[in-house]
Amino acid sequence: MADPLQLNIGRVRRTVAASPSEKAYIKSIRDQASVIKQNLLKVINYIDNITPEAIRFGLKPIFDESQRLVPVDEGTLKASGFVEVRKTATGASAVIGYARHGRPHYAGFVHERLDIHHAPPTQAKFLETAINTHIDDFRRRVALFYQKNTGLSK
Repeated sequence: MADPLQLNIGRVRRTVAASPSEKAYIKSIRDQASVIKQNLLKVINYIDNITPEAIRFGLKPIFDESQRLVPVDEGTLKASGFVEVRKTATGASAVIGYARHGRPHYAGFVHERLDIHHAPPTQAKFLETAINTHIDDFRRRVALFYQKNTGLSK
């Protein structure tokens, strides 16, 4: 398996043998680089493990806003709202939506029909509006999640 992280601080080719003090200096640099590498690997592994949580944190304002805007008659459509985040081989994937597996069957009509009146603040295009309102905040919230949970700052 390939090394998941490599550090490269340049390379020096020598044609003559290094002195004992130079050998000690090179060993010291390699030891320090090894510690840095191990610390970076810990952060990378931690981030890799929390990526789904970070994405969920980033999507929360979108979902919350869509829940505020979704029209409610009996509450079935609102209750069908979901956020699903999964770890994948390449990172993570997310789905945010309503009417998983087509239940309730009328979700698409309620979302798309602009000619039907809904009591404010509910409206058609409830998910689309929430996404358009909060999408620019998504990246900032994911970065904030990582900063809070890894101790890293800008």
